[in-house]
Amino acid sequence: MKLSKQIAVFFVILIIASLTVTSCDKNSTNTGIDAIYGTWNWLQTHMQLKLQGIVIMDSTETPGEGEYTHVTVNEDGTWHSEDYSDGTKETEDGTFVIKGDSVTFTIPEEEPITMHWQINGDILTLDQNITTEVEEGVVGSVSVVQTFKKM
Repeated sequence: MKLSKQIAVFFVILIIASLTVTSCDKNSTNTGIDAIYGTWNWLQTHMQLKLQGIVIMDSTETPGEGEYTHVTVNEDGTWHSEDYSDGTKETEDGTFVIKGDSVTFTIPEEEPITMHWQINGDILTLDQNITTEVEEGVVGSVSVVQTFKKM
């Protein structure tokens, strides 16, 4: 598989991994689980893509002027996101389940996404690392870290 095709595969993984959603189970050991409830404003996403251990992409994305993404996490295990970019507003809804320091987000008709979560003050951090064999003998990884501030 050519490098450009390998990168395309990882971008698909990256898109899936960067979807932000949320739900909750009171059995979580993450301190202050109730702190996750409310509306969160997306601050940034840091992404790193490696093939065979070599970094081929390392970038940080932040909202542009007049753009925003808000995610509301509800006590009933549902979430709602509102994204405004390029003059267009898009919304999405789903459910979430928290077990310990992992949160699994579910969007209708999509594969569930499990991420590590942590709250420090009014900052929520979601991160995910995916390592896979792109083709025989070629290993790649994607690391995604998303940061939100409670509104």
